[in-house]
This record gives sequence, structure tokens and C-alpha cells, in this order.
Amino acid sequence: MTPTADPPRGTTETRTADVCVVGAGPGGLALALELARRGVSVIVVERTARFERSFRGESISPDSVWLLDRLGVLGTIRDRIPIRPTRRFEIVDGGDRVLSVDFARLAARFASRHRFPVELPQPVLLNALADAATARPGCVLLRRTTAAELLQRDGRIAGVRCQGPDGTVEVRAALTVGADGRYSRIRTLAGLSGRKVPLDRDVLWCRLPLPPGWDPHTVRVRIRGDEHALLLPTHPDMIRVGLNIPKGGYRTIRAEGIEAVRSRLAALAPELAGDLEERLTDWSQVGLLDIFTTIVPTWHRPGLVLIGDAAHTLSPVLGQGVNHAIIDAVTLAPLVARALDGPPGAAGTAARLTAASERFQRLREPAVRRARRLQMRQERAFALGGPALVRARRGLYRLIDRTPPLKRRIWQGTYYTLRQTGGPPDASPDRSPNASPKAARRAGGPPGKDGTMPHSIDGRRVLLTGASSGIGRALARALAARGAVLALAARSEEPLSRLADEVERAGGRRPAVLVTDLSVRGAAEDLARRAREALGGVDVLINNAGVGVSGYQWAVGDRDEGREVFETNFWSPLALVRALLPEMRRRGDGTVVMVTSMMQYRSWPGLGHYSASKAALALATETLRLELADCGVRVLEVTPGPVDTPILAEVRHAPGSEYVLKNLPVVRAEDVAAATVRALERGRARLVYPRKLTVAVYLPALVRAKALRLVRRAGAGIDRTDERVLRSGSAGDPVARAAREAWAREHPPASAVPARRKDPA
Repeated sequence: MTPTADPPRGTTETRTADVCVVGAGPGGLALALELARRGVSVIVVERTARFERSFRGESISPDSVWLLDRLGVLGTIRDRIPIRPTRRFEIVDGGDRVLSVDFARLAARFASRHRFPVELPQPVLLNALADAATARPGCVLLRRTTAAELLQRDGRIAGVRCQGPDGTVEVRAALTVGADGRYSRIRTLAGLSGRKVPLDRDVLWCRLPLPPGWDPHTVRVRIRGDEHALLLPTHPDMIRVGLNIPKGGYRTIRAEGIEAVRSRLAALAPELAGDLEERLTDWSQVGLLDIFTTIVPTWHRPGLVLIGDAAHTLSPVLGQGVNHAIIDAVTLAPLVARALDGPPGAAGTAARLTAASERFQRLREPAVRRARRLQMRQERAFALGGPALVRARRGLYRLIDRTPPLKRRIWQGTYYTLRQTGGPPDASPDRSPNASPKAARRAGGPPGKDGTMPHSIDGRRVLLTGASSGIGRALARALAARGAVLALAARSEEPLSRLADEVERAGGRRPAVLVTDLSVRGAAEDLARRAREALGGVDVLINNAGVGVSGYQWAVGDRDEGREVFETNFWSPLALVRALLPEMRRRGDGTVVMVTSMMQYRSWPGLGHYSASKAALALATETLRLELADCGVRVLEVTPGPVDTPILAEVRHAPGSEYVLKNLPVVRAEDVAAATVRALERGRARLVYPRKLTVAVYLPALVRAKALRLVRRAGAGIDRTDERVLRSGSAGDPVARAAREAWAREHPPASAVPARRKDPA
């Protein structure tokens, strides 16, 4: 949206956008930038003229550093100031170091591209975000503008009325976002009540020069009894000092004079004593932060949603507030973009935005609760007084320090929770890929429960091919149970309609039924068009359709049959990807699933077309994953072993198949579908099912050697007089007979193979 000229003073100006964000803090500006990147028009309302915010959160976790990198602002920040990473964290209690964290060593255990927290002055961060957002078409920042009243229409919030420097401004938007901090006016205006939980202390903030000899890459906590101070190095060669005082004790300590602050700091950190009298001379150098947490049961109402401190105020322990605000932003943005990208119509858009807001809270609330619980435990530990309790606290810190797994678990749940991949983040990236499945379930519940998995299926628009039977039918049921919105494609209408009826009876939204024959050129492009029309867009493409024709060899056979196999199994999946990829790239979000087969690693005469098509698809999938690494589109390859499906029944007719199949476990389609949905929700790139076959996939040389031995055994054991059907046709099919005879000539019976003579030498 292009900014308009300033209206005459005293008039009312009306502006329109898809989204209005109230509050230009880290969360609000990150949301505006990510929405603008996705083509959503945004107006940001900010009451201040400049971003000169003293003593605001400056601690940025590795997760948020990665998010800033993916948002494209980390390089800008580096150009403006040197970024100083935090390499160590230590707690000194009563003069003894009781806990030390080496982030380089800790992060080496995690698949994290950005391993270190950083201390980043908030004005620098906000200016970089604002510059990047307003450089995008459709993003406008209104400074010196204060939200005064919420606009309503048909029972929904329809925007906000503001007071600007030149009069009243009405911003009308499909969605209003309250990102205006811990004292949120939008939260109050919307009637979203919260419970304020005051903690036992407040914090006095000040800035002092970095003491000589201090490591500028170490964050320190100094504790003495029930008093403590945070010492955080920051730019340029300074430290931010946070001194705790009793709750409501500011008036008392102020009456004692600035000397009281200096004496407390000197007692906790003697290294600062030399500069305190000269550097800390006036109360104007000190800021007060009221420490409390706010629990808001509901973060949204129709047409409005809260993020960051407006939705969940956190304490400053471990610098969680800014980080959760940024994660909120990148979680909400794709949900809103998808809601606005659906079929036109005010009612439909409003319903989708409401559903997106509800889903946003379901995705983010578990992580916020975990952070709050951790902070509350730490706050209580800091406030412990009395010799026995202090000894217990020191013992606990020493136990953590001496137990690396416990230390990793604590810091992983605080700083290393996102999947730091090449593309933009997706909704609710709450768990690290390094966490065990048990840890993931403990953190967020089982897959699909409360929408807490990193890439929830709930509400996602899925195009599923080959849905009439086998894995496809089982996938449709599993996805519908997770809340996916489905378009089902296959050749036969009757089984698709029965499946759609089944999904609807189970309480899901009725899937769209799309009849198509993907062996026909051009069918894939037509299917993609119809799926977009039926769903309003496609978030997940699952290429499951496949055909297997047994009995044909490369040297002898019908070329048209082979082309049909490749058209269905290889070219059509890629054509669907090409047709749907521009939409996914524009949103910066999407998933492509390719269902291959273990037969890409092992084949035998009569099934070469099928095996080769799946091998080609597997290599194309690997290449596609590399090509899409930086655009936010994920690629998952599903490699099942033998599955009890119609294709397996056909494979069993191939000569020698029993010698190969008896070495592989046959699994149910429902089990493959359940594993595929879990892999989707966890953002995995590869699934081999059953898991016992994983070693075969990652040791292809062994597979090829074993497959060759099995095929040779099959050739030696086949009865040449066996007149079984070798393909889906009659036993007297001349092509099948020619294929069998050609195969027999190339593989004579074992008794007819002359023994190799031994070398006389």
C-alpha cells in the first residue's frame, strides 16, 4: 500500500490494509515484515517518533538470531554495528562459580546454524526491521500515532481509530494485531482480560563501562543471599546491569540516594566498584522495570489477535520476552497469509482469519507456558534467603553444572527450540530436530494433539493423488483426522466418493473429489488448477499416485506401457510440483511429499519400469529439496517397503518375486500413513518405513549387492514351465510370452550353467 499525502490538520483520514499492527516493537515489526514478504498489505501504528528505547530487552536467543537472518535483517544489523555473540554464561553465588555454560560446546550437540545468543541494542534492531518492512510494497509505518478506539462491523473488529500528529486516522483492516506490549491498550479495548501475577522483585537497570579484563562474550549472574544482579555485555564496550530490589521498594531505595545503588552493586560485583562513583552519579541513569507476568486466557476475538507481551508478558529471566514475540510473529504470518489467500468473499475470509487466530494460540501457548514455568522456578531460586535455602540453591546449580544431559535439556528448551533450516520458519517451531520423539511428546504432546507439533496439519489444504486405495486411502483418513482440508485425486470416481462420504461422516470437512488420469499428458496441470479452485490454494502436495506393470523388460516390451508408467510415476508428480510451486514460493511456505519405494534400490526382471521410475523420482526429489532449500518449501520423501496394496499383488506375479519379498517385511498401508503424517508434522525430510529398512537406504552399496544375490537366486529357482500371468493380462499375451522367453534366454537354469574351470596354476 502506497503512503498517501498528509491530510489537512483536524480532518479524519481513512486508510485500508489487510492487516493493522498496533505497536512497532520487535514482534510487531517482524510480523509486518513477514506479512509484507508474503504479499499482504500492512499498516503499523506506533506512538513514538523514534525507537530510542532505553533498558528494553536486548538479549536475542540463537533461535531469534536465526529468525532475523531468515527475515533478511541480520546482515543489515551487522553492517550498522558489530554483533557481539555471548559465548559463555556463568552464575557466581556467594563468591563461588556454581554454574557455567559454554555455548560453543553446548550448541555443537544441536543442528543449529546460529549457535550463540547475542546482545543487540533494541533501537538498532527496530530500525533494521522497520527499514526492511517499509521497503516492501504494501507496508506503511505511521509514527506518532496512538490507538484510541477499535472499529467494529458485524460483530467483528474492523480496524482501529487513532490520533496522529495531523488529526484522526482510521485504519480499516481485515485483522487487527495488538503488539503494543505489556501494558497493552488494544488488549484492554478488546475486552481480553488477563491476570497480572506480580513477582517478588523489581529491577533497576543502568549502563556502565565494561570493566578492564572482563570477557565481553560472557553473561554473568552474581548472587549473594536473596540479592542478585545481571551483568550483560553490550555494544559498544558497555555492560547492562540489572539489580534486583524488593517489590515496591523503589521509593525506599531512592530515598536512600544513588549511593545505595552503588553500594549494592559493589557488593555483588566488586570489579565494578572503581567506576561506580564516577559513572553512576544520577537517578536519570537508572531505569525501573516492574517485574510481573500476565496470563491472558484468550489471545483473540473475531478480527483481532494479540502477540508478544500483549498476549503473554514474561519476566526478564534469560531474555525470553523479545524472542517469544519474534517467534509469535513468524508463526502468525503464514497462518494469516493463507487465510487471506483463500476464495474471495468477506464472510469466508473472516471465518478463515478467526480460525487462523485460534490456531495461532494453540500452536504458541504450550511454548509460552514452558518458558513461564522455567522463569518462575528461576525467580524463586533467586529470591531464596536463609543459610539452608542458599546452600540448597548452590547445590542445585552445581548438580546442573556437573550433569551435561540436564544442562543440555534446560538450555535446549530455552535457546535451541527451532528447526534452523535454510528456509523461512513455519508455525510453532517449538522443538529442536535433535530432541528425541519422547522429548518431543513431553514438550508438546503427541502428534496432532493441541496442534503443538512443529508443522501441524490442522487446517492445511492438501492435494493427495492416488487416494482411492492403498496408502492414499489410508493417508486421506489420517490427514482428515488431523484436521486437514483435502482434495482427493484418482482415476475412479466411485471409491473417491465413498471415501469423501466416510470423511464427512467422521466429522471432517468433505473433501473435494477430483477424477483424473495422470498417465495422460497435461492431466497434472489441469488437476493443479482444479485443486486450487476447490481449496483456494494448496499448502501440501502429496504425490502418491503410482502404477506398476509387471512382466516387461527394457529389451523386450511395449514402449507405450513403459511410458505410461513413467508418465504416472515420474513426470506427473514433477508437473504437479511445477504447477503449484509458484504459489508456495510466493507465500514462503509449503510442503511437497513424494512417495517412492524400496524397489528403487532393488529390482528384478519384469519390474524394471516400476523400479526405474521410482529411482528416478527419488533422485528428482533429492534435487528438488536442494533447489528449494532457501524458499521455505519443504520436501519429504516417503520410502515404504512392501505394502499390502494392489500394486504388491501385481508384483507377486513377477518371476522370482517370492525370493525377494520373503526377505522384506510387508506392512499395512495404515501404518505407512500414520508414519507419514508424523513425519509431515515434525518437518522431516526423509521417511523410511518400516524403520528396520533404514540401514538399507543409507547403505546403498550393501543393498545393491544383496539385491543382486537375491535376483540371481530368483533366476536359479524359477520353473521355466510355469505359465503364471506375468502382467495384468492373459497368460497367452504374446508380449508377456516374448518377455518371459527373452528373460529365460538371458538366465538359463542353474544346471545348464557350465562350472567354471579352475586355473591350473
